[in-house]
Order: sequence, then C-alpha cells, then structure tokens
Amino acid sequence: MNTTSLVHYLRRNLGLIAHITRSRLLGRSFAPDPRAHLFIETTGYCNLECRFCAYGKKVRARTTMSQERFEDVVNQGVEMGFSTFYLTPVTGELFTDKGAMDKLAFLETTTGVRSFGFYTNLAAPSTHAVQRLFGLSKLTRLEISVYGEDEEGFVRVTRRGSAQFRRLVSNLNVLADGLATHPLSVSISLRVGRTFRKDHWTGPLAEALGRLEAYPSVRIGFETRYDTWGGLIEEADVAGLDLTLEDGRALYKFGACIMALGSAQVTAAGRVTACACRDAGGRLTLGHLDEAPLSQILSLDNPIYRDLIQDMQAGCFPEVCRSCGLYCSVYDPRWTLGHQAPPHTNLATCFRRMG
Repeated sequence: MNTTSLVHYLRRNLGLIAHITRSRLLGRSFAPDPRAHLFIETTGYCNLECRFCAYGKKVRARTTMSQERFEDVVNQGVEMGFSTFYLTPVTGELFTDKGAMDKLAFLETTTGVRSFGFYTNLAAPSTHAVQRLFGLSKLTRLEISVYGEDEEGFVRVTRRGSAQFRRLVSNLNVLADGLATHPLSVSISLRVGRTFRKDHWTGPLAEALGRLEAYPSVRIGFETRYDTWGGLIEEADVAGLDLTLEDGRALYKFGACIMALGSAQVTAAGRVTACACRDAGGRLTLGHLDEAPLSQILSLDNPIYRDLIQDMQAGCFPEVCRSCGLYCSVYDPRWTLGHQAPPHTNLATCFRRMG
C-alpha cells in the first residue's frame, strides 16, 4: 500500500470509528426503509467486459429474466409496499435484454409503481431506445457509467472496439437533444485514471458530456478509485490503467450494512440476494422465488436473512462483505446526507417493517 492509499484509509477509518462509536453510545441508528425500493436484475449479460468489473470473472449466471417472471416480481413487490424499482444488473447491462423496453413499459403502466430508474453504460441501446426514455413519466433516475476519457481509454478499459465508443457518444448527444424539451434527472459517472485532468480534456466524448453538463438536471462526477468486487479484482486485472483499487478489508466495520437492509435484489435467475451492489457471486443469497414468495424471503422470519443481519450487528461479516469497499454502517449518519439518499428510519422501525 503506497503512502497516498495509506493516508486515505487512515482518514476513512477515523471517520468510520468516530461516527459509528458516537451513534452507538447515543443509541442512534440510521437504517434505510427496507420497503423503499427493490432492485431487479433483468439480465446477466453485458456488452462490455471492463477490466475492473467482475463480469469477466464469470461468477454470475448469464441469463435473461422473462417478461412473465419480471411482471410477477414487480407485482409481488407492490403488494409488499415497494413503490420504486431499479432495473440494474450487478455485472450486466439492461439494454442487452431485447425485452428491456417492454419491462420499462410495464413499470410505467402498473398501478402502485411510483417511480423507477436504472444504470446503463449507454453503449448498448439503440438511438430509438434512448429517445423512448423521454416518454416514461415514472423514470426518475438515470445513472450512466462512462469508461475512459476518450476512444483509446474506452477500448483499453472495456476490451471492446471503437464501434461501441461511437455509439456511446451518439447516444449521449441524443440524450442531450431530448433534455432540451423533456427534462430528466441524469447522473453520469466518468471512470478515469488518476492522471485525468478535466481542464485539458478534448474530443467527441468531452464535447458530448459538455453539452449534457449545461443542463441543471444533469450531474457529472469523476471516479478514480475502484472497489475490488469483494476481492475478485486484483492489481493484475487493472495493470496499466492508472487507477486505484480499494480493498475493503482495511476498513473498520461494525453494524449491519445499509445495503443489506435496503438494497435487496431479485436476480435474472430468480434468486433473491441481500445486496444489489457487489455480491457478484451470489454469496448473500437469501432464497429463490421458485421455492418461496418474495415476502417470505425478505423477512426476518427467514433464518438466513435474520442470521446475516444479526452477525453484522455483532461485527461478524461474510467474506464478500469484509472485502467490500462500499460498506456503510447503520450507525453512520453520513449516508443520509448524500445525493438522492433514500428514506431512512431507525433500526427498530426498520426491523418492524421487515417483519
């Protein structure tokens, strides 16, 4: 670990220890509403194979959820009180699913669904698909991940050719055109190396993102630090990319992670996992929809779920969680101050909502 990384970890751990300890001493907790939103992985396929992503490790089933299964999951979720849905695969891309627009249309027309959103690399959808997004009134969150600062960087990171880069740039411009008459909240994360400097940035990608940045409803951030996906990604995987890998094993952890309390996901294969973020291997699987309804699986009456939360509360974490750099304790209030933070409550109310 170099000096810069060591300083980063020390600062982060001091913050974690201070906030977690203070909240515990004061008897405070900051849990997400466990019925605020449900994640649904519609496909396990991706059009890219980014070197820092677990997709290339082939640890997740590559299948696509049928429309029938999708509608059943949404209906079960609505019955449980979920009103916001995110169609974001853990390692896949929504628009590799040929039925993606049908699934979005179902959410748009289903009573009980208040809003929905998703992440995309925007290099997979057609121009027509991007244009159709502006006709979805319940689409409230569009998150776009962009890899590399130019064509060369895109190819180096994604292990894909120039054609997909050109489609990405074209779709970003289509999005910018649509925002002129149909406002939509968009967050864009540009994944670049440590030496990237925005003030020296030129080219078609810079121009397209510059157009988007002019809209008040668009937020663009730059990421240079990358998670190891629960230990799946190693330095050798990202050699030459000028980025920093963060190993979560160096972080102080105590208390249930907010992801495990409020970010459950139904995978394309029908499994239900406790975390929609970094559990690429399905090691936090709570059950399968072929064996039990969603309401039973996402309940503390489910011993697998109950034991997971109780162990976290005692400071005991499964390996995928120990290695995760995105951990956020239920005793750390800082996540509630973040951009678009979901509704939060205390831990006791959270448990009652979970049943």
